[in-house]
Amino acid sequence: MKKVVLVLLLGLGLSPVMNAQTIEGIGDDKIMHFAAGAFVGAGTQMLVYSQTGSYQKAFIYGLAASFSVGLLKEGIDQINYGGFDSKDLLATFLGGVVVVIPLNFSWKSHKKKTGWVGVKNE
Repeated sequence: MKKVVLVLLLGLGLSPVMNAQTIEGIGDDKIMHFAAGAFVGAGTQMLVYSQTGSYQKAFIYGLAASFSVGLLKEGIDQINYGGFDSKDLLATFLGGVVVVIPLNFSWKSHKKKTGWVGVKNE
């Protein structure tokens, strides 16, 4: 818990500095793709872990979901606008990677400490 509080305080302390700077070359579209990948990946991973108690399955499903949603979105863009942007796909997948990997380590240690097997297996 102390680590979580420390990270939150550090993030809050750095937020004015980070908001004042812009990263050249990264458009709002890529940031939205990144956020969508993070949201879908984490949501899928949490759902799978809570249902199965398997952090390995949750890891794989979380990454697969973020990649799949990016691929689906770019497929729709190809059909509607005639353009498939591989950088958008990469941004979506990286959003999932950035969230899914740390959550995997967290749940791995949670499982070791508690022996939890998931909601369906209780």
